[in-house]
Formats: sequence, C-alpha cells, structure tokens
Amino acid sequence: NQNVISSGCLDISLSGEKNDIELQDQFPMSDEDGMKLTPYEFTVTNNCTTSVDYQVNLESIGDSSTSIIPEALKVALDDNIKLLSSGGYAEPTVSNAYESHSIAAGRLAASSDETTDDTVTYELRIWIDKDAPISEQNKSFRSKISVTIGQGIELPYEKGTLAYDILSNYGSANAIFEIDANELKHRIVKYPSEQFRIGTSASYWYGTDYSYDETQNKYTLTGNLVKATLTECRSGAKECGEYTLKNESATYSYRVMYKITDFKAAPIDYYETSKEAYVNELYVIQYSNSFDANSVGEEGLYKASDDYGDTYYFRGNVQNNYVQLGSWKENVPILITGCDFATDSYCVSGPYETLEACEAAVAAEETYSCKVRDFASENDLMYWRIVRINGDGTIRLIYDGTSAVENNESHIALTGMSLYNEGQDDVKYFGYTYDDGTGNQVDSIIKNTIDTWYEKNLKEAYKEIIADSIFCNDRSEFPDNTYYTGYSKRFNRNANPRLTCSNKDDRYTVNDTEKGNGYLSNPVGLLTADEAIMSGVSGLLLSGGSGYLYNNDIFWTLSPGAWYGEGDIYMFSISSGLSLNEEGFWVSTGVRPVINLKLDVPFTGSGTIDDPYVITAE
Repeated sequence: NQNVISSGCLDISLSGEKNDIELQDQFPMSDEDGMKLTPYEFTVTNNCTTSVDYQVNLESIGDSSTSIIPEALKVALDDNIKLLSSGGYAEPTVSNAYESHSIAAGRLAASSDETTDDTVTYELRIWIDKDAPISEQNKSFRSKISVTIGQGIELPYEKGTLAYDILSNYGSANAIFEIDANELKHRIVKYPSEQFRIGTSASYWYGTDYSYDETQNKYTLTGNLVKATLTECRSGAKECGEYTLKNESATYSYRVMYKITDFKAAPIDYYETSKEAYVNELYVIQYSNSFDANSVGEEGLYKASDDYGDTYYFRGNVQNNYVQLGSWKENVPILITGCDFATDSYCVSGPYETLEACEAAVAAEETYSCKVRDFASENDLMYWRIVRINGDGTIRLIYDGTSAVENNESHIALTGMSLYNEGQDDVKYFGYTYDDGTGNQVDSIIKNTIDTWYEKNLKEAYKEIIADSIFCNDRSEFPDNTYYTGYSKRFNRNANPRLTCSNKDDRYTVNDTEKGNGYLSNPVGLLTADEAIMSGVSGLLLSGGSGYLYNNDIFWTLSPGAWYGEGDIYMFSISSGLSLNEEGFWVSTGVRPVINLKLDVPFTGSGTIDDPYVITAE
C-alpha cells in the first residue's frame, strides 16, 4: 500500500574550464580558421558508483534581441563542426538563459569501473559562420556550459551497431531535432534572389503580425494592415508592418510569410559583380510551415515516426552519411540523352545510340544539347548515402555513384534509365506492382529494372546483410479513378511530408506480411517523395533545394504524382535542381536504387567523405 520512488546516484561534476568564450567584435570566418581558435576546455566526471547518462548544453544568456542567432554560429566540439542551430533544443537551466542547445551527450561508466572511462574531456570552439547574414553584424553572443543528467537521454541501439554510431555522432536520440511541419520553427534566412525581390513600385500589403492556420498550412497577415509600395515604406510616407506576403490582397494567405529585417537596408552583395541588380531588394527572414525552402543551418539528423517507430533522418548538407558497399559486376553502356533546355537541366529525351546522332538532333533543333552518362564499369566501387535509420533500426541507403562526392556537386548517381510503367488509363498503374484483375500482382517496368540490377550486382554477395524493410508506394490520397484537374488535387507532399504509410497494400516488403504486403521479390526499391523533401529537396513548383541527394540528374521516386485522365499519368521525380517534379510514365528517367541494411551489419569507418562507412559481407 505504498508507492516508493528511489533515485540513483546524481553526482556529476564539471571541471577544468579554461579559456572563456565570449564572441564580441568578431567577424565571420571559415571553418578552417575557426578550428585555429583557442578552445574552451572542460571535463565531465561521473562520481557515482553506477553509470550515468549525461547531456552537455550550450545555454545562450543575455538579451536575445541583441544576440547572434544560432543559425549564424558554428560550434566545434573536438573535431565535430556544425551550426549551433542543428543541436537539439534543451530545457534552459542557467539563470538568464533564453535558449539552450544540446551539443553532446553520452554515458559515463561508474567511478568504480576501472575498465571504462568515467570522465570525458571536450574542446569547444565557437565562431561566426562565414555565411552569416548581414543582419547579425554589431551583435554579440554570450553563453554558459551546463551539464545535466538524464533529460530522457536514450541511445536505443546496442553499442557497436551502425545505428548507435550514427546517433552517437549527434549526441543522442533526444538531442536530435523533432521537426513538426505545423509548428512555426523554421526561421529561414535568405539572400536576395528573384524569389524574394520586392520592387520599389509594387504595391503590397504589410502587417504588424500574422496568424497561422494548421488545417490549411497557410499564413495570413494580421495587426495593423497597410497597403504601400516599398518606396512609401522606406520614406516613412506610410507606416508599414514588418510582415508581408508580397500580395495585393489584404486577405491573401500562403505557406510562406516574409519578415523584413530593415526597410532601408542596402542589399547584400551576394554577387560582387551584380550589386546594381539588387538595389531594389531587401534582406528578409522567411517563416515557412513546410519543408520547401533551403534554409541556413538545417543540416543534421532529425527525428520523426515511421511504421516501425522512431526514425532518424539526415537532412541538408550533412557530412557524415557516406557509405561504401559493393562493386559493379557488369559494364553498363554509356547513355547519351538530349536536353530540353540549354542549361542541361532536363535531359531525358532520346536516348541516342551515338553522340553524333544526338548532335544531329541538336542541329535539327530537336533538342538543345547532349548529355553523356557513363554509369559504371565492371569492378567500380558503389557508394551510397544514408537516408535514415528506420524505426526498426535498419539503415536506409540510396545509391550515389562510383565515388564519394561533395554535396551539391554534379556526378553520375544513377544505375540506369527506365520508364516507370506502360499503362496510363487507370490509377492502378501508379503501383510498384498492380492487380491484373485476377488477384495476381504484375510488376511495373521500374520494378523489373531495379530487380534486374539488384540480382546482377548485390544479391549474391550481400543478401545476408540487406534487410526486408518497408518501401512506401502511398496511394492513399488517390482512392479511385475520379478525373482530377488542377494543382490542388495532386498528391500533397509539400507541407506535411510523412514517413508512415497508410495502407498495408502500399507497404512493399518481401517476407514481412505483418507490416507489409509481401509483394517484393527482392528487398530493394526507390526513395519516396516524402523522404526526399525531408532530406532537403524543395516542394513541387518551388525553387531548388539543397543537400546530399543532389547529382544534377532527374530520378524517379516511389510516390504517385497526379492523374489528369486517360493517357495523362505522372509519378513524382526529383529534378536536376533538387526540387519535386512530376514525370510522365512515357519518359525514360533516372534510377537510384534504395536498400536497407540489417541492424547488426558489420562496418568500419566514420561516415565522412574521406572515411566512409565501409560495409562488408559476412
């Protein structure tokens, strides 16, 4: 008849602090120069006779309005460099702290355990990022280190597994962002570009505040509303609020809200030779309720949910998700395609048997230019990028070419080209497989293409370490053959991407018939549009994204796009500019296979471009 609550040892100490850090009158600098700074050193010690989980936080103190934003600060804990904003939010514990970010976490052994360490020493460096916006000049940054026990810290995987290693690089699972597209957490700093230009003569509504509608995923101007030109706002002829949707309607709503940092500020000299081009532009902060924009400081590991549980996905220009696994068992013929635009941004026409044939098509103005794709040769190594840790602990990889390449660099990351499917008169052809009317499943063209590649190059050597995990061909938003027209009736992947799959029939697996459909013949598939957006790809009809998926080629996803009637069916693809795109079934488009590794897969390396995780077959 009693409730007894017992606590473990809560004795942990912080010591050896040297070289205080206070950023004032500093200038932006490169990572190379930042690492030359004198570090702040500190040691965390466990004084308990039991092991203890701990979390190290950097707590921002002072006045937030005059402090440098975390998106503009680089933090290096030992040799691990990242933006302060990419550290998970923690509960502030220091007096006068307005914000706290986790920068490390782990577990210290019992003080009585002589076989493992009960102390850890860190070197911390902080500097202003070289890409920090001009709005951060004349600001300062003050902070304190805090060490807390617990805060729900949990590394859910056994030490020595690849999942554990990935999570340890970011501190812990709970030190990782949990992104909710419906929360106003995306303060995205942008340099002037065509998308954000505000002309001096255009008349837009400005407001002193805004509201957000979760059901519509849109912002609306509120407060004191004024319609004015930029000239009127700058001159003081009208008192303009700092928020605008760049629209001539006071009741307009949109998924992006712009906050103007300074009506009278000179534009940022993003291109030194093009200063005059920006005289009518403003520097703005974009508030977005979606994953559409390429934000400063969003790279990192994020937490979400999938059909198995908690999943941790890589987003943005991450530097530690490189994997080397396997090698090509065949020579793949060089493919020559024509490009619809002079920029080589949409190169899917053809293919042509020879470069001469493609150049003849250019001369005949049938295509703008030619692109030569040399996919691979026999014995070329295969490189991959980690997309995420699935909820069951398996590791999802996407093929990334025959060498490790820096983010946002052009390279051949395709295993070939393929149509998606032949049929176009029924929505069933969205399926990776589809019912032939008798209850039997028929493979799509793209599935046959991927299966053939997998069986030739991976199956024999790696079948024991490749996991059977769900590939989602989500058709839940398109339930029947109703003829839909207009953008509003497309499959919605922009604002609320998700990693769960509603219908069991859309969850493609090989043997897992409890969670999945068992329709696969091999444990290989494609990325979903949702996974792509969460990785940093921008949404449909928006400007290009940024991140580790970039390769300057178009490639298929496993997500249905739109159907506008018989003969007009589209799947989502990823454009060469890294944005979501709709691709017709009749277009031969790039293929980037996706596989999942088992939880206990053997590996070496640290996941960087120079030291990738190397996966070996057992």
